[in-house]
Amino acid sequence: MRARHVLRALVAGLLAGALGGCLLLPVPVPKHGFGLISRETIARIAPGASSRIDVLFLLGEPRLRLGEDRAFLFEWEEARADWVLIAPGAAGGAPISTLRALAVAFGPDGRVERVREFRWSSAMGFRAFPKDEERAREVLKWVEGTT
Repeated sequence: MRARHVLRALVAGLLAGALGGCLLLPVPVPKHGFGLISRETIARIAPGASSRIDVLFLLGEPRLRLGEDRAFLFEWEEARADWVLIAPGAAGGAPISTLRALAVAFGPDGRVERVREFRWSSAMGFRAFPKDEERAREVLKWVEGTT
């Protein structure tokens, strides 16, 4: 499915470039970013067994603490590709990235109740991610069970 999206973007970029005298190409790059949390690390967070202290020790300080420490939100940005624009006399580019977040919800006893990963994609490298308040609202709905 991802290959189909890349192919569509490539065809659209080539067509637009041919008609406008410039070329816009998506260039895949190896996944990279700051503060990446691996699947293996996420698997070490055990609902019912891990405590707040365990999570803090494993992942460090969260980006956001929600609902009076009812949930922690750990975030990282992951680049997937770069857009490269080539035009007569000019060139440029921007990353296409995904803002990923790991939400960890705790019960009244301080033990992990649930763990969920959230993703927000940027639009054409403009890093138009939802604001902190919007992300926090979405995660709190999940914590409260309303999503």
